[in-house]
Amino acid sequence: MNSDAVILDLSPGATTPVLASHKATTTPDVTLGIQNAVRATLEKAKVDKSKIQAIAIGTTSFVNSLIERNAEKLERVAVIRLCGPYSRLSPPFAGFPYELRHVLEGPAFLVEGGIQVDGKEISQVSPVLATY
Repeated sequence: MNSDAVILDLSPGATTPVLASHKATTTPDVTLGIQNAVRATLEKAKVDKSKIQAIAIGTTSFVNSLIERNAEKLERVAVIRLCGPYSRLSPPFAGFPYELRHVLEGPAFLVEGGIQVDGKEISQVSPVLATY
């Protein structure tokens, strides 16, 4: 298992959007592995830390727990979905195996609006929530 960290420059016209990245071995204490990944990425980037607006971190711990179907490492998850009319027909967790679905499935809320994968707007985001 690994914890990945990436520092991006997403400013308009950035010629090198990926400033630094690092893959650290996930430790028994997952937080320590994440801290190691962040620390190494910051060292590689050599950027003014006060200018950093966000750091994205990914860890395989969740994915491995799903694959192993290890309910002891999973928690209930709430979903807030930005969507158009068609995605309402496919509720969150619909494709999950039952033994995991009953562990993970928390409340699900729908919010009208958002963007398509290609960046086209579905509609403006509405602040009104609907539940499944």
